Amino acid sequence: MALQKNSEMSADFNYLPPIFPAAVAPYEKMNQSLRTPMSPMPRMVWIVIGCNCLIALIALWLAWQLVKLRQILRGVSRALLDAERSTHGVLGGAPEVIMIGQRGVSGLRSQLPKWRRQQRNVRLFLTLISWIGRYGVRLRRRKR
Repeated sequence: MALQKNSEMSADFNYLPPIFPAAVAPYEKMNQSLRTPMSPMPRMVWIVIGCNCLIALIALWLAWQLVKLRQILRGVSRALLDAERSTHGVLGGAPEVIMIGQRGVSGLRSQLPKWRRQQRNVRLFLTLISWIGRYGVRLRRRKR
């Protein structure tokens, strides 16, 4: 009989041993308040559920924005890769051409002193010809 009574008592989760009669009263009041339709506890539960739903919706919206940002960044990276490929195709042989140009410039710089001497000689020759032309015409006019 004692086993049967204990098993029946353990099935009731609100059971407290009769040793603590002062502790039983508050739990009975709480159980009664939970059963009323407009008690503060269920209201608080609904507020928490509503806040959780709001947080979930905000997280969903944020995830959607991140998906859209990912698509935009994917498009930008594809455009940059295409631009890089086309630029590489156009400028792929540029280093060799630049090296050839540098060799040509260095060759011209090494020949520059020779050309300066030739330029000076040509100026002297042209100056001499212009003097001959000026003074030769004057000398001819005087002889006549």
